Amino acid sequence: MNFGENWELVGKFVKNRIPKSIVCIMRLDSLIRYANEILIKYGFKFRIINYDDPDQIAKRIKQLESVNLRYYNINAVLMMILNSFTIPANFWPQVKGHYFYRGQLCPQNKPFTSKSRISYNPTPGKDIGRANLPFRSTFYASSALDTAAIESCQDELRKTANRQFDLVIGEWELTKDIEACMICHSEDTQKVGTDVGEAAKAIEPLMRKGKTEDQYQALLKVNIFFAKQFAKMEIKHSNDYLFSALFANTLMRSKGPEQKHEALWYPSVAYKYKGFNVVFKTQLIDNNELILRRVFHYRLKFDKPDAYPQITKLKETSQIDGDTIQW
Repeated sequence: MNFGENWELVGKFVKNRIPKSIVCIMRLDSLIRYANEILIKYGFKFRIINYDDPDQIAKRIKQLESVNLRYYNINAVLMMILNSFTIPANFWPQVKGHYFYRGQLCPQNKPFTSKSRISYNPTPGKDIGRANLPFRSTFYASSALDTAAIESCQDELRKTANRQFDLVIGEWELTKDIEACMICHSEDTQKVGTDVGEAAKAIEPLMRKGKTEDQYQALLKVNIFFAKQFAKMEIKHSNDYLFSALFANTLMRSKGPEQKHEALWYPSVAYKYKGFNVVFKTQLIDNNELILRRVFHYRLKFDKPDAYPQITKLKETSQIDGDTIQW
């Protein structure tokens, strides 16, 4: 039986599977999400396919790209992914001694004075992000200071008429070699003239190693699918982030012996793919392997929300005593 998006059939299927007491208090969106989870769980939607068949993979990707994720909860989307393909793990060695930048908006002329305030949030809320699930701590950073600054302003630029912002940017040093994963197979990101295309070429031999041509083509299609999810610009609902967020969560939290990724690189959407965002495991902060070295107070002024801003440094300091930033 093919349910598609036919909610009349969905309703008939779940009628005897959801207690009436629950139906009465569930909003319509929640009810549809619950129904979709059941349909996938019992094999009526997004059944398991052959991971190594490029034709089946291509057909499944078209299905996934056509769904309205607003009507699917986290469990349902995870089952959709796991029934369709494995999470591709493209190793990208990250050597110690590199610096990364993380920004936080602050009140005008009042930069934050504590390290914990500009680090990761240990008690995050229910928001879904491009690389994070609800209630999961994530350390977002960028490979360059201006990328971090522009990324920090995006929510306010979308939600308000404000065009000028003060922010505090931390410069964090990686003090050990780690394995990262590089997201680099989106054609849109490869067109902007950065190193994304070169990264894809460098990864190709590892993707082909030990695989038939069909297996490689299947894996390539999966890489392209997830890269497009990380590069997605039009976000109508927070659930539109679920494919990329579940990719990041599955990769970074995997406990398998071959899954040693401690960071994830992907092109910055806010910076029109010209910079990179990097997501780190929070344990690197806790274990003092990603260390705050300097802190900057900047002011950004945007003439237009999608234009490169005027960036002015107001002050900086390397005086960090425990949790105290001394300006």
